Amino acid sequence: MTDTLASPHGRLLTTSDELHALLQRWQSATAIALDTEFLREKTYYPKLCLLQLCWQGEAVAIDVLAIRDLQPLRDFLLDRSRIKILHSARQDLELLFHLWGAVPQPLFDSQIAADLVALGSQSGYARLVAAVFDHELPKDATRSNWCERPLSTKQLAYAYDDVIWLERLYHHLDAALTQHTRQDWMAEEMAVLAEPELHHTDPQQMWQRIRGRENLTPRQLRLLQHLAAWRERFAMQRDLPRKWVLSDSALLALAALEPQSLDAIQTLEHAEAKQLQSHAQTLIAMSAEVMALPAADWLVEVAPVRLTGAQKNAVNALDAKLQAYASEQKIDAAIIASRKQLAQIISTQSLAHVTGWRRALLEHCWQPQPSA
Repeated sequence: MTDTLASPHGRLLTTSDELHALLQRWQSATAIALDTEFLREKTYYPKLCLLQLCWQGEAVAIDVLAIRDLQPLRDFLLDRSRIKILHSARQDLELLFHLWGAVPQPLFDSQIAADLVALGSQSGYARLVAAVFDHELPKDATRSNWCERPLSTKQLAYAYDDVIWLERLYHHLDAALTQHTRQDWMAEEMAVLAEPELHHTDPQQMWQRIRGRENLTPRQLRLLQHLAAWRERFAMQRDLPRKWVLSDSALLALAALEPQSLDAIQTLEHAEAKQLQSHAQTLIAMSAEVMALPAADWLVEVAPVRLTGAQKNAVNALDAKLQAYASEQKIDAAIIASRKQLAQIISTQSLAHVTGWRRALLEHCWQPQPSA
C-alpha cells in the first residue's frame, strides 16, 4: 500500500521512500520547475508547508510536514548540474536559504526572463501563462492554509498546475532569450539573484525601511537604527512578525522622544503602550547609549536630490527615449531603469552607477551634457 495520492495533474508524496524513489528516477534531470507554499502570518520566518516540482511534464507535491528527512531533497535542489526554474523567486529563495543555508543554483526566474523579452507587463504568473498559452489558471486556492491537512483536491490541482505551467514557460522563455540573444543578460540577472546577501536580513539596515523618519534629527536617526536592529533580532530569535514586537510608528515615536526613564515612556500615548512598557528597560538603555555618542557618530541621511525644472524635463525626455528604444528592442523598459535611476543619471550627469547590459542600452539613449 502506498501513501501517494495520484491525480490527473500530479502526485502527492508523503513518505521518505516515495521521495527517495522520485529523486533517484530524476537524477538525469537538467531543469526542474520549483514552487513552494508557505505561511508567514504568525512567524518571522516563512513556514514551508508544501514544495512542488515538475520535470518533463511530471508534477509532484512533496508534503514537507509529513516527510521528516528532507536532506535528500536539499542535496537534489542544491546540485548545480540542474537549473531550478521559479517565478518571482525572491520569497521562495529567502525561505530555502533560511532552511538550508544556501541558494539553489543555477536559477531561471521566469518573471525576469519575461521582462527581458518584453512580456514584463504580463509578468504576474497567472497573467503570463494566459498571455503565452491562452490558459486561465484557477485562483480559488491562492489564499489557502497550506499547513492544514489533509490538502483538498482543489489545493493539490492548484499546486501541480503551478509547476506544470512553469516548466512550459521555461521552455518558451528560454527559446525567446536565445532568439533575442539575451542569454548573457539573463545570466547576469541570475547571478545577482543567487547572491546569499540578497536573501539575508541585516538588522543594522532595517531602519531604512521605516517611512516617516525624515523629520528626525541625526541623533534620533541613530537611535532609530538601534531600535530597528533590536526589534529585528528580537523577532528573529522568537520567530515573530516584527510588527508584533513593536510597529514602525512605535519606533518612530520612541526615536523622537529619546526616553531616559520609565516615566518618559509612560507619557507616550500609543496603542502599543503595554509592549513599550514590557521592553522599557531595554529601550531606555539604547536611548542612553545613543545620547552618550559624540555628534560624529550620529546618523546623517543624504536627502534626495531636488531636480530643477530643466532637469525634470531632461528626465522626461530620457524616459520617453528609453521607452521607445525598449519597445524597438523588445524589452520591458522598467527592467532597464526606474524613474528614480533616470533622475540620478540626469542629476549626476553620469552612468557610473549603471553596470552590465543595462549600461549599453542607456548609453544609446543618453549622452552627458557638455559643461557650460
